[in-house]
Amino acid sequence: CTAQELFQTLDKTKNGSITKADLVQHANDPDVRAHFQRLGLNTDQFEKMFVLMDTDVSGTTSMEEFMAGCVRLRGGARSIELDILHSDVKYVIKHLENMDGLLANHTQLLRTPREEPVSVERQSQQLVRLQHDLRLLSIQLASIEKNVNMTIVQSETEFTLGAKVEHEPTMSL
Repeated sequence: CTAQELFQTLDKTKNGSITKADLVQHANDPDVRAHFQRLGLNTDQFEKMFVLMDTDVSGTTSMEEFMAGCVRLRGGARSIELDILHSDVKYVIKHLENMDGLLANHTQLLRTPREEPVSVERQSQQLVRLQHDLRLLSIQLASIEKNVNMTIVQSETEFTLGAKVEHEPTMSL
């Protein structure tokens, strides 16, 4: 089965694109999982795989994106884990930039002299919103830290022990 044939299997509507729901819907289909495995793709994280394949962030994956993703993510868990890590880092950078903008706005508000009395209620709402955003970012960072630590441990294990070796049955005499 080629990547193109697998894409056509996943594209039930035959509109030339698949959604995350299309991919996840087939996650438990043994034939689809086998096709992904024959292509050298890890089938443990279909949702993350879709996000990594959807390079234009349109919410759908075209055949070209799908095929390029299959080539890029091929190579077992190691390649997809690194791509997931890269995606997570981009997510954090984007959100840190957003938080930096929010903090700059709040700082400017606090430094600007006021002609009118300061609305305690408005400031309170802004601080609650900022606190909520910081809490969400903290949760994401904790999740990413966990993924990074697991990747490091796996890499160290493979470096120490070498790549996984298939054990062949032996006969005793």
